[in-house]
Amino acid sequence: FNLSLKQSKDLIIKDVSADKSHRLLPRWYKEKYAKKSMMVYPIVVKNISMGLLYINSIS
Repeated sequence: FNLSLKQSKDLIIKDVSADKSHRLLPRWYKEKYAKKSMMVYPIVVKNISMGLLYINSIS
């Protein structure tokens, strides 16, 4: 999540359980919310991160 916000880039993970993806996710997310896939879209206005849009379980 921080990576997406800091770099103002969309994050799409097709397989959350893949080793590379799994290491990037915070422990609290993996324990409570980990699904098969996810997308994170940062909301940035004039180079200021305002929030993010999170979607899980992409079909």
